[in-house]
Amino acid sequence: MLVRVPALFTILFFLHVSLSASPQPEGSAFRGSLKEIFRRRRQACVDGTYLHNDNSCCLCGAGKRIEKHCTKNPDDGKCENCEPGTYNSEPNSAETCQPCTSCSHDHANLEVNSPCTAARDTTCRCKSGFFCDRGFGMCKVCYPCKTCDYGVSKECTQTSDTECHGKSRVAIITVSVIAVLAIAGAVIGGFLFWKKRKEMKTPPDAALPDDEIPLRVKDLEPFLPDIAEELTWKDMKHVAQRNGMKHAKIDACEVNHPRDAQEQTFELLTKFVEEHGRNALKILLQTLEKSGKKDQAEKIIEILSRDNQDGQNTSA
Repeated sequence: MLVRVPALFTILFFLHVSLSASPQPEGSAFRGSLKEIFRRRRQACVDGTYLHNDNSCCLCGAGKRIEKHCTKNPDDGKCENCEPGTYNSEPNSAETCQPCTSCSHDHANLEVNSPCTAARDTTCRCKSGFFCDRGFGMCKVCYPCKTCDYGVSKECTQTSDTECHGKSRVAIITVSVIAVLAIAGAVIGGFLFWKKRKEMKTPPDAALPDDEIPLRVKDLEPFLPDIAEELTWKDMKHVAQRNGMKHAKIDACEVNHPRDAQEQTFELLTKFVEEHGRNALKILLQTLEKSGKKDQAEKIIEILSRDNQDGQNTSA
């Protein structure tokens, strides 16, 4: 018949009292066994035991080390905390703690993930831009993540290298980009061709018909100072360059009159007229029109028209 545990202890207690009250032979085995049971219950080791000089001693817990081994009872030994920079992660019977792992080895490319404590070693991780495929917390050396020539398929992580796109994917992308650029180029080219054809049908000097230009003005020299005043050095230099005048001639005008833009413009205008002769006026006006300088072209026409009209009135 089974007896419940509390009842069993009650029976043993009364039996122990009875035996204690009655004279027993010295060294009674039964009485000694009861004392041993209760002594062991009082001296139970939480983290287990180890043998030292035939004595069963209590293990020190995690984060501690043996300072003094037990001599009589399992728990009369002494444990001490691990010193800073050391640890023991398991119950142990060691007289020293293990040194904490360092993440600062040269060329290891590691950094601290979690610092060392008395009961736990340091854990390291790879620095940014590095990886280790042995698993998190197990790596001693991390390697640089590779770079991709054709685009990244999967970013580099702590435990895996970068994955790159293959050439075929890049080829598809390249062809697509080229096709888009070709279409855009065709559209732009068509627009420019249409604009050029339109300009050819309506030339720049159409806004300045010949009958508005005083054709009887055969000698431009008297008008050059006034015309030069309506032009800037930059405008006149642009006109000369657009119509093939040599750079040496242009530069000479600038050198001959340092810091005097009006004189530079006048000299360059004079050389331009000498070089292009009777077509100089028409070329000048057309170039100004094409360059978006229609106001200057109209002012030049006004100068010629005004002076020519004055001449006609004088003759009359």
